[in-house]
Amino acid sequence: MIMPNTDADKFIESFKKVKEMGEIKSNRSGNTGVGKTLEDIMNVEENNLQIPDLFNFEIKSQRNLSESYVTLFTKSPKPPRINNTLRLKYGSNDEVFNDIKVLHTSVFHSRWNTHMAGYGYRTYVDYENEKLFLKLKNLETDVEEDFTIYWDFEDLNFKLNNKLQNLAFVKADVSRREEGEYFYFKECILYTGGLTLNRFLKAIEDDYIMFDVRIGAYKNPNNRATYGKIHDHGSGFRIKKQNFLNLYDRELRIT
Repeated sequence: MIMPNTDADKFIESFKKVKEMGEIKSNRSGNTGVGKTLEDIMNVEENNLQIPDLFNFEIKSQRNLSESYVTLFTKSPKPPRINNTLRLKYGSNDEVFNDIKVLHTSVFHSRWNTHMAGYGYRTYVDYENEKLFLKLKNLETDVEEDFTIYWDFEDLNFKLNNKLQNLAFVKADVSRREEGEYFYFKECILYTGGLTLNRFLKAIEDDYIMFDVRIGAYKNPNNRATYGKIHDHGSGFRIKKQNFLNLYDRELRIT
């Protein structure tokens, strides 16, 4: 049970006001509509700041019946622009733009994955050198690529300490009408306490957290400025909603 505190009380009050509004029309089409609509209603500005969204809580939201992974945070590995190097060297041709290389792959710690371009990926935690490595190998030859791709523990710890110490996960019922989606934000779960770098790394080692590379191309022909251009959709660390308690000590359900 979470002890009452000012930040939690303020967040609960704010969420209950949203719930009382009933069904709310989506402000954006596609998968990001639920999160963008909730943030708009709760007056959270869309930004890339390294601070929590509201009252020291980072907000995550999802359609109620969805079983997809939830993005904890986005963070490209080092060295700089390595994601683009991976895309160009190890990516596959886009299904619409055949002259553009894209890269979509979900990477776990305990096993090599397979990618259509013929390479496998996995993560590796190196406690001695304080780095989380992204490794690649040629699936045909079973030989690892001579690349050093990594995240510093210091950078990961900064993300955890400044962004995710308190997390609010909001579930939304969805109704689809001719004019678009409507969301009813029916339940919120607050997660607090216990998040550390070691706990985050252990969750990676246990495959509760994966690194998801999502580098594609803009495909909306109505937007000439971006159509056919490369777009990193936010390569980052993702987790299933039922595994949040592998990171946090406490949860409080608000219904």
